[in-house]
Amino acid sequence: MLNKLPEQEAYEIIKKRTEIFMSKLNISYERLLLWGYSHAVLATSWSVDGENYDECFFKSISIFKSLCESSAGAKLEKVYLND
Repeated sequence: MLNKLPEQEAYEIIKKRTEIFMSKLNISYERLLLWGYSHAVLATSWSVDGENYDECFFKSISIFKSLCESSAGAKLEKVYLND
């Protein structure tokens, strides 16, 4: 989901990719978004080299968080982390 993300319009591309994956894999949209969020955090941490990191991966964290919150209609922490 994070491969070759452009600097512009990354939100729209990630949203479209999640919709494609959801339809092909027949899994819940929320589950896929949470996986994407987790993957983006891990990918960012793996890209850290001294003080540098992959900014594209870092930006994708907030994109997945925003998509999760839009889908759930509430803040990510309240919906998914307090269960």
